Amino acid sequence: MGARLKYGNTRCEFRGEKFDSKKELERHLVLLDMQRRGEIEGLMRQPEWHLEVNDKLICKYRADWRYWQGRGKNQRMVAEDAKGFQTAEFKLKWKLCKALYPEIDWRLS
Repeated sequence: MGARLKYGNTRCEFRGEKFDSKKELERHLVLLDMQRRGEIEGLMRQPEWHLEVNDKLICKYRADWRYWQGRGKNQRMVAEDAKGFQTAEFKLKWKLCKALYPEIDWRLS
């Protein structure tokens, strides 16, 4: 078992990959199974987006996962984060992500 962190979560490891919480690891296992069954594709951990306003980089946002869901014209990119506690910084970045990248389906798990 890993060390407890600031917000009470415990770091975990699975097949050499590190996760910030048990919740994140459990969701990752579900997403891997969904990909195996063909429900999603292109699963990627820790994708990063540049949050720019008027061509100026304000900050970067790193989600827990990015994947594609749906088929053909209905296929959408999904960015997902496993959050137990939402800091003020997270809430602001989340709003910026949704405003700057409306074509992405932003999800919290």
